[in-house]
Amino acid sequence: MAKYIPKLIEPLLTYVPDQTVQDAVEIAGKLARAKILFDQLYPNRPKVDRNGPPDAYENEQAITEYPSPLKKHRTYSRIAPDGYVSEPPRQKSRLDGDTNQGSFNNVLLEQEVITFVDLDFDEDKHVDSRRTNRLTIPFIPKELDYTPQSNFVGIASFGRNNPFYQYTGSEDTLTFEIDWFSNTFNREDVITNCRWIEALSKADGYDDVPHRVMLNWGSENKLFLDEVWLVVAAPYRLSQFQRAYRDPDGEVKSLHLLPQQAYQTVTLKRVTKENRTIKQIIGNLGYVR
Repeated sequence: MAKYIPKLIEPLLTYVPDQTVQDAVEIAGKLARAKILFDQLYPNRPKVDRNGPPDAYENEQAITEYPSPLKKHRTYSRIAPDGYVSEPPRQKSRLDGDTNQGSFNNVLLEQEVITFVDLDFDEDKHVDSRRTNRLTIPFIPKELDYTPQSNFVGIASFGRNNPFYQYTGSEDTLTFEIDWFSNTFNREDVITNCRWIEALSKADGYDDVPHRVMLNWGSENKLFLDEVWLVVAAPYRLSQFQRAYRDPDGEVKSLHLLPQQAYQTVTLKRVTKENRTIKQIIGNLGYVR
């Protein structure tokens, strides 16, 4: 059998393609080199996905929409005037999707919001003026500026290079900026929210003193649990004043140059009934050494 093998492969070794085949091979080679050069020049161009999305074969229907994490602008629930009562957690969010389909679960996201709570709100006296006992801010502030200021007085003594120091007290200040952005057609919510916070820093004429507030930071309020504050300053900057808008029926309505956006800097001072201890200052977030 071995003597027949050279005779079988000899035509392959001596085969010379005609000119048409040579030209076709040369053109195909040039096209392949051109594609390689094009891929090098444009590496980030969109590719055509011919296999479908990652879950095309795992689920009956691919996910094309993802819910937005943004919350409503404010809430209007009531609390007792003599203290703070937290809201019960929401059992089901309208943004919740089917986790088996791979969509996002937003139950926790819906609960993690920041709310000002007016602790001295009395529905019989304040519902017409202050309207609500709480206000939820639309975005989480980028940063919090917390300043615990301790005060000491130096007591000089004859012959001492350094005086004695007498601790005379301290105060705690919390400052942050709120980004208000309109969530209504009439744009009245931005200026209303700014003035609602501003009103917490002032007395109600001669009828009422400035109200105490609680800053409910997230669903469990771990950061400022049971902390009570006074709003001592709430200046704001208004921007993006709007002339008019077109309603769904196509009618143009004036917005009276109300602002679309505002940045409000809020300064809080902590108030307490009793003198805080070191244990209360350090607190406990569940950390154990």
